[in-house]
Amino acid sequence: MPNSTVLSEFAARLKSSDLENGDGTVVLAGNSLSPGVLYDVAHLGVRVSLSPHTKALVDNCAQWLEEQLAKGEVIYGVNTGFGGSADTRTKDTWGLQASLIRHLNVGAMEGGKLDAADVRATMCIRVSSALHGASAVRWSTIQVMETMLNAGVTPVIPLRGSISASGDLIPLSYIAAALTGRNGSLCAVRGKSEPVPSSDALAALNAGPLTLSPKEGLAIVNGTSVGAAVASNVTVEVDNLLAAATIASALVMEAVGSESAGEPPATVCENKDIEAVFKVLLLSPDTWRELRKEITGGSPRNGREKVSLATVSSFLTAAMHHLNTAMATLTIELNSVTDNPLFHPQSNTTLHGGNFQAMAVTRAVSSLITTLVLLAELLYALHASMVNHDISGLAPNLAWGDPSRDFGMKGVDIAMCALLSEVQSIASGDVSSHIRSAELDNQSVNSMALVAARKAREMTKLVKIMVGYVLLEACQALDLAEKRKLFLAEASDFVVDRASRCFETSPAVSAQLEKTFILQYEATKTMDVRMRMDHIAASLVPHLIQTSSNAGHIHELLRGTWKKNTAATLEHMWSLLKRSEAKGSIPLSPLLARIYSHIRDDLEVDTHEFGHSEIPHGAVVDIIVRELAPKHGRLAVEIAEVIAAAVSAAPSYTNGSTNGHTPSGHLASPDVSAHDKIAAFSADLLKISQISTALTAEALLGTIESYDPKVHALRPHPGQIRVGANLTGLLKGSRLIHQHTPDADLNLGDRGLSGPRELKQDRYALRTAPQWIGPQMEALEIAVGILSDPDASDIARICALDSVRACLQALCRLAMAQLTEIMTDSMNKGLPHSPDVDISVQRQAEGTMAKLELLSAPLLSHMQNGEINKLDTLVQQSIRTTAETLAAVKEIFAAHMYACVRAIEQRVMLEEKITHVQTAVETRFGELLPGFTHQASGTIRQILQASSRYDESMLVNALSSLLLLHVDISIPDEEPPTFDISRESLQVQSRLSELKSVMSDAMPTFKSEADAGEYIGDATGEIFVCLRGLCQESGGLEGLKNVREFLEGEYLRRVLEACLP
Repeated sequence: MPNSTVLSEFAARLKSSDLENGDGTVVLAGNSLSPGVLYDVAHLGVRVSLSPHTKALVDNCAQWLEEQLAKGEVIYGVNTGFGGSADTRTKDTWGLQASLIRHLNVGAMEGGKLDAADVRATMCIRVSSALHGASAVRWSTIQVMETMLNAGVTPVIPLRGSISASGDLIPLSYIAAALTGRNGSLCAVRGKSEPVPSSDALAALNAGPLTLSPKEGLAIVNGTSVGAAVASNVTVEVDNLLAAATIASALVMEAVGSESAGEPPATVCENKDIEAVFKVLLLSPDTWRELRKEITGGSPRNGREKVSLATVSSFLTAAMHHLNTAMATLTIELNSVTDNPLFHPQSNTTLHGGNFQAMAVTRAVSSLITTLVLLAELLYALHASMVNHDISGLAPNLAWGDPSRDFGMKGVDIAMCALLSEVQSIASGDVSSHIRSAELDNQSVNSMALVAARKAREMTKLVKIMVGYVLLEACQALDLAEKRKLFLAEASDFVVDRASRCFETSPAVSAQLEKTFILQYEATKTMDVRMRMDHIAASLVPHLIQTSSNAGHIHELLRGTWKKNTAATLEHMWSLLKRSEAKGSIPLSPLLARIYSHIRDDLEVDTHEFGHSEIPHGAVVDIIVRELAPKHGRLAVEIAEVIAAAVSAAPSYTNGSTNGHTPSGHLASPDVSAHDKIAAFSADLLKISQISTALTAEALLGTIESYDPKVHALRPHPGQIRVGANLTGLLKGSRLIHQHTPDADLNLGDRGLSGPRELKQDRYALRTAPQWIGPQMEALEIAVGILSDPDASDIARICALDSVRACLQALCRLAMAQLTEIMTDSMNKGLPHSPDVDISVQRQAEGTMAKLELLSAPLLSHMQNGEINKLDTLVQQSIRTTAETLAAVKEIFAAHMYACVRAIEQRVMLEEKITHVQTAVETRFGELLPGFTHQASGTIRQILQASSRYDESMLVNALSSLLLLHVDISIPDEEPPTFDISRESLQVQSRLSELKSVMSDAMPTFKSEADAGEYIGDATGEIFVCLRGLCQESGGLEGLKNVREFLEGEYLRRVLEACLP
C-alpha cells in the first residue's frame, strides 16, 4: 500500500463509517463525530444515543449556573441583554430566553429552506456540543433533541439570514423555536408529506414542548453548527466525487491514451503515489496500448494535447490534499463547543470567548471550493480530450453513426462548457470580500461560513453532473476505441491479403499499404462511412499502380473495379462490427472492468447511436448521477471498493515530502525567488497581524479573557490555540489591559440586580481574533510550505498563491475592523484624534481594501479551454497578482499600525488624566465621603472614556449629581420647610463648589506626556517604540509612509522575532 497518509485516509473514508455500537447507532459523547458519521445520521437515518458518561458533566454545569444566579452574579445572556445590548439587565431569566428566540425568528421561508439532512446534521452537532458540559443545557433538553433525531422529526429552517459571526443565530433559532413549540414553528415528520406544527410533533413524541431554562436558548442558537453541518455533508459528497473523478480519469486514459499511462515518470515525486494507483487501474494489455499509441500518436492539430498522466496526477493530488485539509478542520469543528459564554465549574469560571466565530469553517470550505474547481477543470479537460477528434483519434463527438447525421456528444460539450463556467463563476470570489459590520457594530467581522458552504453545495451539484457526463462519454469512448481497434486489425489484414491475392504484392508494398490504410482511416473521421471507405480504397490504388509491373493489374485498377469492391467490403465489415456485441470484450484491468460493466449492465446505460438510442443523454446522466450518492448509490459503492483495492495494491513511491502538494516532474520554476519572497512576507504578516491586534487591544482597553486557553481547549483548532497563546503573551505586563476593571456598581433599583456598569466583552474584531487569525495561520503555513518547495507542481503553486491572497485579504479585513474601532468615537472609549489626518488615513486604507478585494479573487477558476497541461502563464499571472496584493496589504497594515501608535499615545494621556482627576477627588473627599469617592472613581472613568467630546462641565455635572446622593441631609417631613433646611442647602452648595474647585484645578494640570512603555505589554514594547519613532520623524501622513517602509525593511524580521519568537 502506498506510504501516503493522504491517499490512505482518502480510501478509508470512502467506506461506510464504523459505528460505535453493534446495534448500528452512533454514540454521541462530544468527541465522536466525523463528517462520515454525521452524514450517516443526516442522510441515512442512522440512530443516535447519548453516552451515559457525559450526564454528570451536563448536570454539574447546569447546577453550577443555578448556584451562580442564586448568588446574584451577572452573567452575559442569562440576566443581561445580547451583543450590543448587553448593558441591559433583567431578573426574568427564563423569559429572556424566549425573548431571544422571538427576536431571532426573522427568517423568510420564501428565500428557501435548509435541506432536511442538513438540519438533522445541525441538531446532531448541537447535541454533541452540549454534552461537553460547558453550556448549561439540561440533560432533559438534550434528550428531546435525541428523540427528535431518532423519530425523524426535523424543524423547518430558513436557508438564508446567517452571517456566521455569532454563530448561525437565525437558522438555529428555529430549532429552539421547535423545541418550545412556538407558534408558527413547523417540523417535517418522517412519513408525512407536509410539515406539522412543532407543538403537535413534540406532543406525539411525548417530548414537549419545552420551556428553555436560563442560558439554554443562547446555547442552542449561538454556535457554528449550521455552516459546519452543510460543509461537512458537502465534504462527504466531494470525497465521493474525487473518487469518481479518479476512476473517470483512468477510463478516459484507457480510451484515448496517455503518453505516460501506467508508467510513473522517472522524477521522484509525491505524485507517484496517485500514479501508482493508476498503474494498477491501467493494467491493460501491452498489445492494445501499443496499437493505441500507434494510431493516436503524432502531434495533434491546433496545438492541443492529450491530458497526461502527470497532469492528472498533480490535479488529483492537489485536490486530495485540499479535501483532507477540510476534513481535518471540520472534524475538529464537529466536536467543539462554539457558544458563549462557556462555564468551567471545575475552576468556578465563566468564560467569555469567541468560539462562535466560524472562520475555521469558512477556510475549510475554501479548501473544498478549491477541490471542486480542480475537479471541474480536470473533468472538462478529460471531456475535451474525448469529444475533440483531433486529440482523441476517435470519431467526432464520439458518434457511432455517420457524422453528417449523428452528432453524438456535441450537445454534451455545450452542457460541459456551461457547467464549468458556472463553477468558475461561483468560485470567482471569496465570501469574506463582502462582509459588513452588523448588530450595532458589535459583530464587526463575520465569516459568512454558511453562505460559503451553500456555494460549495451548489458547486458540488454541478461537478457531480460533470462526473456523470465524463463517465458516460468514457464508456462510449471505450466502445469506439475497441471497435476501431478491431476494425483496423481486421480491415488492414483484409486489404493486405486482397492486394496480395489480386496483385501479388511484395511484403514491402503490403507494409506500405497497411500504413496508408491506417493513416487514411484517421484522416477521414469526419466523412460518412460509405464516402470514407471509398476514399480509403481510392487512396490505396496509387501505391498499387506504382509498384505493379503487370499491365493487366494496372488496367483493372484504372477501371476502378478493385477500389469499388474493396470499399463495399470495408463498409460491410464496419457495419457488421458496429452491430456486434462489445460488452465483456474490451480489455481493461479487472478493477476498471468492474466500473465499465456496472455502468453498462447494472445501470443499463447502453452505447449511444443515432436512430437506435431513444433515451436522451440527459436522462442517462441522471441515472449515473443518482447512483453516485455517497455510501448508498450503487455506482458510488462500486467506485469506493475499486479505489480501496487499487490503493491497497499500488506500490509506494513516496519520497517523504510533507507539504501535501506534489510536483509533476518538471524542473524547478525560474521564479523560486519570487515564491520565496511571497512566502517570507506571508509568514511575517501572520506575526504583524497578531502584534497589531495586541496594540489595538492596548489602545481600546481590551481584555485577555477571550484568549483564555480554557476557551480554546473546547474548540482545539491548532491555529486558534497558538494565536490565543501568542496574544496572551504579547499583552503580558500591560497596565492598560490588566488594570482596567469596572470601578462602579450600577444600582438597578426595583429590578433587584446590582452589577458592573459595563459587562466587559470586546467587539468581535478583538474578541474573536484567535478564531479569525488562527485559520489563516494554518492555511498560510501550508501555502508557505508549498511555495518554499522548488519541486512543487504548477497547479500546487497556483492553489497556494490563491490561498495566500485569500488569507491576506481576511487578515486585512480584521485590521480594517480594528482600525474602524480606533477611529470611531462610539467605539474607542474616549480617544481624541486629529480628524483631518485620521480620516485621511482611514479613507486611504478603505480604498486600498477595495482594491485588495478584487486582487484576492482566485485565479484557479480562470483556466481556459481545458488547457491543464501547460499552466506556466497562469503561474506567472498568480505571482504578479500576489505581488500586487502584498503591496496593498502593506498599505493597510501601515495605516493600522500608524493608527495604533497614535491611539496608544492618546490612551496613555487619557489614562494619566483619569488617574490625576481620580487622585484629586480621592484626596479631597476620601475620608469625608468614602462612598462618594468610590463611585466617583468609576464615574470619572466612564465619562472621560465615553467620548472625546465630553468636557469638564459634563464631568462636573455628573459628579455633582452623584455627590447629592452621598451628602448627609436630614429633611423633615413637615411643611413648610424650616430655616434648618436652608442651612443644610448651604452645606450642599459648599460641597458642590468645593468639587468644582477640585475639578478646575485637576483637569488642566495633569501630565500631558507620559511614557507609554510603562503601560503597554512587555513584548510589544520594542515594536511600539520603533513605530513611534518612525511616526515622529515626519508628522502626519509622512509618518505613515515611514511605517510602510518599515514593513518592507530587514529590521522588521528582527523585531517580529523579538515579539513572537
